[in-house]
Amino acid sequence: MALLLLGVLLITSQVFATCPEKVAKSNIDSTRMAGVWHNYKVSSNAPPLKCFHVVVTPGEDGSLGLSQAIYNTTSNSYIQWSNTLTKESPTSSDAKYADGSRNFYILDTDYSNFAVWWYCGPKYSNKDETTEVTWLASRTKSLSSSVEVEANKALPSGEYVLYDQSGCPEHDH
Repeated sequence: MALLLLGVLLITSQVFATCPEKVAKSNIDSTRMAGVWHNYKVSSNAPPLKCFHVVVTPGEDGSLGLSQAIYNTTSNSYIQWSNTLTKESPTSSDAKYADGSRNFYILDTDYSNFAVWWYCGPKYSNKDETTEVTWLASRTKSLSSSVEVEANKALPSGEYVLYDQSGCPEHDH
């Protein structure tokens, strides 16, 4: 049992070691993150999925529950999955979370309009490769130009593509 635990810790530390250090929002108020967030745009190395949105539920321990959904245009239905992000350091006020071997950071947010998220960890399609993805989420399916200008200041440099939030059927959360 101890050998298995050591193996898991070694694998996890190797994955975290391949992710660069990022500055996350400090003094995060996880209760203000609660609610629906629509993924507005994503770094160009990730597929722009249709009607991608997340419902964030803060836990009493500082964790964030994520209920995510994308719209499958072939089946005309939503595909859903959930996970829980735990604080990397329970005593830190930084918005640094992890889900097993994956890092999820909130780089910036104004809580009302936008949040910039960053992910680093194994690719879902190939666990032997590490990937980084940054995305801009919004409380609405679109952003006003003034909010987008403000949000873009928080995005790391790079190329981004818009998520398709048009014609999204209502979805029960």
